[in-house]
Parts: sequence; structure tokens; C-alpha cells
Amino acid sequence: TNGEKNGESIGYYENGKVKKEGYVDAFTNFYEGELKEYYETGTLKAKYNYVDGYLDGNQYYYDEKGIETKIEKYDYGYLVN
Repeated sequence: TNGEKNGESIGYYENGKVKKEGYVDAFTNFYEGELKEYYETGTLKAKYNYVDGYLDGNQYYYDEKGIETKIEKYDYGYLVN
């Protein structure tokens, strides 16, 4: 089940826990700003940053215990590291 309200976009797992949450620009229908993705347990899986629908800046990835495992840097959609 997915819900959109005032640009907020939230996806859910079947168990009712949040799968991902972020903001979708109503005009472009692209992600904008921070998008968070979660494991089915509810633990944070990743934090992405979007500009105009493109990954931009640092993207953070976490293991199932919530420990940061990787950081990727993007420049307007292009991986730079």
C-alpha cells in the first residue's frame, strides 16, 4: 500500500512497517530531497538525497543492525566515488 499526501510518498511492507518515505515533487513527479529506505524490521537501510529526481550528494547505506556500511557520493545523477 502506498500513500501520497502533500508531496509526501510512503511505501509500506505487508507487515505495516514503512518500506520507504520521501518527498515527490507534485509538478515533476520526481523525488526531491531526502528519501529513506527501511528493512522489513523497521531498521534504516539507506538515506538518499535527490535534486530534480537525480541522486546528488552523499548517499548512506546501513546493514540490518543500523550500522553504516557505505557512503557513495553523487553529482547530479553521476557516481563520483
